[in-house]
Amino acid sequence: MGFNLEAIRAYIFWRLHKLYACSSFVETGTLYGNTAGYTNRVFKTPVFTAELNPTHHLVSKVNLAWAKGVTQYKASSPDFLNQVCNASAIGDSPMFYLDAHWNEFMPLPDELTIIADKCEKAVILIDDFMVPWDDRFLYDEYPDIRIDVEIINNWLRPKREDILVYMPSYDPNFDPSGKGIGFAVILMGQVHDLPLDTFPFNLLAESKA
Repeated sequence: MGFNLEAIRAYIFWRLHKLYACSSFVETGTLYGNTAGYTNRVFKTPVFTAELNPTHHLVSKVNLAWAKGVTQYKASSPDFLNQVCNASAIGDSPMFYLDAHWNEFMPLPDELTIIADKCEKAVILIDDFMVPWDDRFLYDEYPDIRIDVEIINNWLRPKREDILVYMPSYDPNFDPSGKGIGFAVILMGQVHDLPLDTFPFNLLAESKA
């Protein structure tokens, strides 16, 4: 299974992909290819994924040799997104999984800027995100920036007014993986809000920050 082996988030993301009829799955940070392989099998739409580290890129190429419909890039995530963010490649309703933020350079601001500029609508998933109402969820922090709502407020909201932000509201200890890594779901340009009264979307809550 992909998505850090977390079953709850994997199920939520799959249902989001179906609900918003996503045309593709676009991942920054392939690592070993686990998430790309999982989404290729389960989401059943084209998968585009990029990895900058040459060793990880080579390993993921071997691990995904079986996968039809997965296009791999060896590139920084901003360069990758600038290449693929057009409807002829990823369709008009892509899902983005942004998980390329563990080197010295943290590309999230650039990633969000490119997506906002080039895509009319999208479902955007950000990994390692600080959940403000539950400090049990793990998140990433750097000397000059933390992966939290301020990144969205500073880099996405000034460009797009048509976004809604959701984060997990369930107990992280319920996940069989025992990891409890925070994430954010951003709906951009979608025609309807998330139905928070239905499962599994009732496991999320909207952020008003």
